[in-house]
Amino acid sequence: MLRHEVKKRKLADILYEKIRGHLRSIEERCIKEIEVNKQLQLTLRTRDMELSTVTNNLNQVVQEQNDTQRQLSQERNARILQDEILTNHFCKQKEIALAQGKRNFKIFSFSHFQIRISHSHDNM
Repeated sequence: MLRHEVKKRKLADILYEKIRGHLRSIEERCIKEIEVNKQLQLTLRTRDMELSTVTNNLNQVVQEQNDTQRQLSQERNARILQDEILTNHFCKQKEIALAQGKRNFKIFSFSHFQIRISHSHDNM
């Protein structure tokens, strides 16, 4: 009976060591998984901060592009207005020149007519 008890005890010790080794292995895997999980969480926080920075930079670039487009549009509109003013000014100068030309032609024609009349009277 004692032998039987010793044998049982040895089997129990062997089973105990086997279970203990298995539990130690499970514990090591759990510790590794916890470390991997911590590292992944840290990486995720880092990526979130990088994404936030990139998003902010993108928003700033878009805002600057919008500001530049707005400024270009204002400059384009100002140039168009300047061109219209200049065109209007040239048209008025042309009208004035034409009017002066007509007036000068009338004066020349009238003077020429008077000279002809005067020559006609002299010839008589």
